[in-house]
Amino acid sequence: MRATVIRHEDHDEAPWKNGLGGTREVTNAYRDDGTLVWRISQTSVDSNGVFSNFAGCKRIIMVLKCPGMTLDFGVHGHATLERPFDPVTFDGGWTTHVTLLGGPLTDFNVMTAQDMVTAKVNVLRGGEGSLDLVHTECVIFFHVLEGACDATGYSLDTTLVAGETLRADSEAWQGHAVDQAPDTTIYRTAIRSGLQKEQ
Repeated sequence: MRATVIRHEDHDEAPWKNGLGGTREVTNAYRDDGTLVWRISQTSVDSNGVFSNFAGCKRIIMVLKCPGMTLDFGVHGHATLERPFDPVTFDGGWTTHVTLLGGPLTDFNVMTAQDMVTAKVNVLRGGEGSLDLVHTECVIFFHVLEGACDATGYSLDTTLVAGETLRADSEAWQGHAVDQAPDTTIYRTAIRSGLQKEQ
């Protein structure tokens, strides 16, 4: 079993080619031929426009701070993201128009190659002093969205603040996070091989 911490300064930053925003990449995985397997990132959306095409990928997006945005998927419908930490899943190959509801915002993205892996996400909220960090998947990430926590488990003993991530690989693992703030919120992302149902 291996547990590692991804600090804020470890992220890679790059502006979007279309000029509509920028990406702070938390972590990723690629095949030897350069094909994306999965990517987790935080992005800034600065203006209305069209998302880049990521055909072959499934995308899960949630707004970190309101007022939010509307995603128009054309014949596939639309989604309005008005609340923080409320994930929406859609096909990366869909033509997706974004309309901001009140100015620039920051969102959190999980992308997975549909023919290789799936992602399951859920939001863990603190406020009662502690959170259980349970890992039974092939690779899992606990990303601190708000607040801070002291994380322990196996040989791990560290403090995670907003923007930092704990990654756990391989065998089953269970850790513990003690809140340092009442608003501590953690985003759990499990990446699994095979075509299992996403949530």
